[in-house]
Amino acid sequence: MTDDSPGSVSKQRRRDGTIAWRARLHVDGKRKSLGLYDTRAEAEHAVDAAIEVRGATSSGTTLRTWGDQWLDKREKSKRVRGIAKEQSVWKVRVARHAFASLAVTRIRRHHVVKWLEALSDAEPRLSRQSIAHARRLVIGALEAALDAGRISSNPARGARIPVRDEETVERWTWLRVDELSRIFALPVHDHDPRSKKGHRVAGTITSKQRSVLIVATYTGLRAGELWGLQWRDVILDEDRPRLIVRHSREDATKSGRIREVPLLAPARVALEAWRSLAPGVGAALVWPAFDGACHRDGYDAGWARVRKLAKVERRVRWHDLRHTCASHLVQGTWGRVWSLAEVRDVLGHSTIRQTERYAHLCPGGLHDAARATSGEMPAAGQQLDNIRELRARTVDEKPQK
Repeated sequence: MTDDSPGSVSKQRRRDGTIAWRARLHVDGKRKSLGLYDTRAEAEHAVDAAIEVRGATSSGTTLRTWGDQWLDKREKSKRVRGIAKEQSVWKVRVARHAFASLAVTRIRRHHVVKWLEALSDAEPRLSRQSIAHARRLVIGALEAALDAGRISSNPARGARIPVRDEETVERWTWLRVDELSRIFALPVHDHDPRSKKGHRVAGTITSKQRSVLIVATYTGLRAGELWGLQWRDVILDEDRPRLIVRHSREDATKSGRIREVPLLAPARVALEAWRSLAPGVGAALVWPAFDGACHRDGYDAGWARVRKLAKVERRVRWHDLRHTCASHLVQGTWGRVWSLAEVRDVLGHSTIRQTERYAHLCPGGLHDAARATSGEMPAAGQQLDNIRELRARTVDEKPQK
């Protein structure tokens, strides 16, 4: 706990020589002892409890309590996707921190900043995305308190996440052609579908794994969009084979919009082969869990084992299959070079700025366009001829009264 925290814990030695932990509550510039405890955890718990009681009685509802109530309302509204994930992040990243015991009326900007610094320095290291998610929840909870008239301003809005040195290098990566070839060349062996555990043959993957790996690579769908995909949204028998992406598991897509994703040949063939093995219609999931329901959050089809079998030794996440799709499209590895706008539409990005991370993979694109454009000004006589031609065309196209 820091010096400006509403409570503190200090170590001291008892008369019999044993170590104890004293818990103190800071009230009006003074430190009030809450007693001695055998462990630091017990002392910190006592401080947190005292802060919450004091905050709730003297200054109103604490951030911890207010956030729980706010998340409950969001859950009851049934309009928020991923509410279970939000509740988990709130419990682990926010509610356990000392500043969550402050009343919302007492929270200041420096409390939020110190909390973000603590998350950034936590061990094991949290990703920047995880910290950003927690920050969004705090901003949202305090914004709701602002709307309810409990506070006059939102101290969390604009608070920045500390930048670590290693974050100056992009963390995402993508699979090379040779790595993809090794993955797709892995032998397939399907276990008995009546057995929950099945019988795994060394060095093999299942047809389900192979099909979803190919579709993930050649469509760039997010994990939730893959597991929430239904057979009625898989169009294979028309002139334009495509997927209609309308779900992320049971929720809406991340952008909240429905989009169509054209199927490249490998993805179409993989889906046709999988449909022949596991046919389904209507709202049936394409890749369901064993009980027929949607796979849980975090399921990745045994990705770590697949990487090991294919001898992909560097760190490549399941989400990097999405980056793999975009990277090869903009490079033209699979045929025609796709524009960033086209890749944006396929991936479902809300803005082109999200897609621009892939621009460096086709550095010759703008230079090729520049070389194809002469940039030479026409001669003076040619300029006059162009002007006369434009005027004549304008007169001819002007509607008659």
